[in-house]
Amino acid sequence: MYEEGEVPEDYQKSRLVMIPKKAGARKCEDYRTISLLPHASKILTRIVHRRIQGRMEELEKQFCA
Repeated sequence: MYEEGEVPEDYQKSRLVMIPKKAGARKCEDYRTISLLPHASKILTRIVHRRIQGRMEELEKQFCA
């Protein structure tokens, strides 16, 4: 990924799980959805988030000082 700049297809997939908000749910709005991701994808997401967050903090110091 680092050298080629491409994210593997497996990392781009998630599984949506519908969880009813109340018993007897029948309409879409009666459900919550959660997205299940592969562990490697979660790790990659955290790495990217931390890098972006660090860069944003640097820019904030630079422009807001």
